[in-house]
Amino acid sequence: MYGKCGCLQEAFAVFNGIPYPNKYSWKILLQLYIDNGLLHSAEQTFRNMPVEIRDSDAIAWNAMISAFALHGHLLVALDLFHDMPHRTVVSWNTIIAALIQAARFEAAINAYERMPEHNATSGTAVLAAYGHDGYVGSVEDAKAMFDGLPERDVMAWTAMVRAYGLHGMLDEARAAFDKMPAWSIVTCTGLMVIFAEGGHVCKATNLFQAMPEHHIVSCSHMIKMYGSIGSLEQAKNIFDTMPERDLNGVSFTALLQAFHMAGSVSDMLEILERMPEKDLVSWVVMLKGYAENGHMLEAKEAFDRMPQHDAFSSNAMLAGLAQAGESGAARDFFDGMPCRNGYSWSTMIRDAGTAAVAEIFFSLMPQWDLMSCGAMISAYAAVVDGIERAKARFETMVQRGADLWSSMFLATALCNYVILALMEKGLLQESRNIFDAIPNKAPSLWAVVVGYTRNGHTEEAMELFNRHTDCQEDTLAWNSIIALHATRGDVDQALHSAYLMELQGVEPDGLTFTTLLASCSKAGMVEQAWGRFMAMVVDYGLRASASQYRVMVDLVARLGMVAEAKELIDGMPFSPDVATWRTLLSACVVHHDASMGSWAAMEMAELDLLSSSAYVMVFGLCDTSRDLPQLV
Repeated sequence: MYGKCGCLQEAFAVFNGIPYPNKYSWKILLQLYIDNGLLHSAEQTFRNMPVEIRDSDAIAWNAMISAFALHGHLLVALDLFHDMPHRTVVSWNTIIAALIQAARFEAAINAYERMPEHNATSGTAVLAAYGHDGYVGSVEDAKAMFDGLPERDVMAWTAMVRAYGLHGMLDEARAAFDKMPAWSIVTCTGLMVIFAEGGHVCKATNLFQAMPEHHIVSCSHMIKMYGSIGSLEQAKNIFDTMPERDLNGVSFTALLQAFHMAGSVSDMLEILERMPEKDLVSWVVMLKGYAENGHMLEAKEAFDRMPQHDAFSSNAMLAGLAQAGESGAARDFFDGMPCRNGYSWSTMIRDAGTAAVAEIFFSLMPQWDLMSCGAMISAYAAVVDGIERAKARFETMVQRGADLWSSMFLATALCNYVILALMEKGLLQESRNIFDAIPNKAPSLWAVVVGYTRNGHTEEAMELFNRHTDCQEDTLAWNSIIALHATRGDVDQALHSAYLMELQGVEPDGLTFTTLLASCSKAGMVEQAWGRFMAMVVDYGLRASASQYRVMVDLVARLGMVAEAKELIDGMPFSPDVATWRTLLSACVVHHDASMGSWAAMEMAELDLLSSSAYVMVFGLCDTSRDLPQLV
C-alpha cells in the first residue's frame, strides 16, 4: 500500500518490522525501489536478499537487468546477466533488447544465436536490429530470421519493412507492407518515413494522405520532407492541421527546421514565439538561422535569451561570428566559453586570418584531433611560406611530446601536403628530396606518384612506384598508379595493375573499383567492367555505391543496351537517384527509345519536382513523333 502511493520511508519501515520476510516481501521492496528509479537502493536490497531466495527467483534477476539497462547502465546489466544462476527466455530477451537499445547490434544477434530456446518475442526483438538506422546487416539474414519466426506480430512486420527500407529496397518494403495482416499507425508511419527519406515525395504524400489517422511523428517527418525540397506552403499546411501540436515541441522544431533550410528567418522567429516550450534544439536551430543569414545582432539576442547553453549552442554562436567576419567578437566569445571542445578550437584556427595566429591557437590546444590538424594544414596551404611553417610545426610537436597517434597523423599529413605543394609549383626535385629523406615512405608514395602525374611526368611516376616495392603494401599507392594508367587511357595497364595489387595481398577499396569502372566505361569495355563490378561485390564484399552503379548504367545504356540498363537499375540495393535516371534518359535520347525514356523521365520527375530538365530531355526525345508523355 505504502509503495503504491510513493511513501518509501513508510514502506521500508513496514518491511523492517517483518521478523522473517519471505520472497514476496523482498520482491515488493525491490520493485518499489526500481519503480522509483532508486537503482542504488535496489541493488543494495538485491544483494541483501538471502541467497536461497535471490538465486531461485529469476523474476528478481530479470527486474534488475531490465532496470539497469533501461537507465543506460549496460555494463551493470551484462554483469548481472552473466552472474545469473538460472537464465530464462525472458532473461535472454531482456539482455537482447538492452543491447539493441545501446546500438550493440552484433552482440544482440550473437546473444540470440546462443539462446538455448527462442520464442516469438526473441525473434521479434533481434529482428528490430536489422531495421535500425545504425545497423547495416544483411537484409537476406533479416528475411531468413523473419521467415523462421513461429509467430509474426505487428512489430516483426514493421521491423522487416524498415530493414528493406534501410537497404533502399522500396518495392520489397511496400510488398511486405501490403502482405501484413493488420496495419498500425506505427507501421504506416515507418513506410512513409522510408519514402520520405528516400526522396520519393509523391509516394510519401500518397501514403500519408491514405493513413486513417496521423500523429506527431508522421506529421513531423512530412514537414521535414517538404522543407527539404522547399515546399514551405505544404509544410505549413500540415502543421496547421496537426492534432496535439500544442502537446509536443517536436512538430514546432520540425517546422522551424523547414524554414531554416529555406532561409526564412522571419517565419522562424514567428514559429519560435508560438512554441509553448522552447528546448535547446529549437533555440540552436533559430540561432543558426540568424547566423547563417548574416543577422548577427539577432543571433546574439537569441543566444542571450536561451535559458541555458551547451556545447552545440556555444559552437553555433562562435561559428556564426567567425563566418560573419567578426574576428574580434569571435575571440572574445571564445575566451568566455566555459567549455571548449575540438570544434571550438578548430573554428578559431580556421578564422585566424594568418598562419601565425592559427599556430597560436593550435599550440594552446589541450589535445590535438583530426579536425584541428586539418584546419592547421588548411592555414598553412593559404600562405606563401606554408611549407617551412609546416616543417617547423611538426618539429615543435615532436619536442612537445604529442601523443603518437596525433604525431603520426600530422607528420604524414604535413609531409604529403609539402610534397604536393612543391609539385604544384613545379618543384619536382625539391619534392623528391623530401620523399627520399623520409624513413617510412609507404604513406607518402602515393603523393609523389600523384604529383609527378599531374605534372605530366608519368614515366618518372611509374619508375618511382616500381622501384619502391617495399612501399607497395598501401592501397593509396596502388590507387595512384591505377589512376595514372587510367588518366593516360591505358585501360589494359590499369587492369593489370589491379591484378598485381591483388597478387601482393593488398585489398582494393571503393576508389580502386570506381577508377577501374570509369576507365572501362570510357573505353566501352562492357565485359571487363562487369567482371570488375562482380569482383567488387562477390570477392571483396564491398557494397557498390550509387556512383558505381551509375557508371555501369551509363556504359550499358550508351552502347544501346537500354533494356539491360533498366534491369541493372531494378537490381540496385537502394533507390535510384536523379542522376541515375538522367543517365538512362540521356541514353534513351541518343538511341531514340521513347518508351523507356518516358518511363525514366517520370521517375526522374518524381524525385525532382522543381527541375525542368526531365521535361526538356523528354521533349527532345519525342520531338519527331510529337507524342509527349504525361509526367505528372
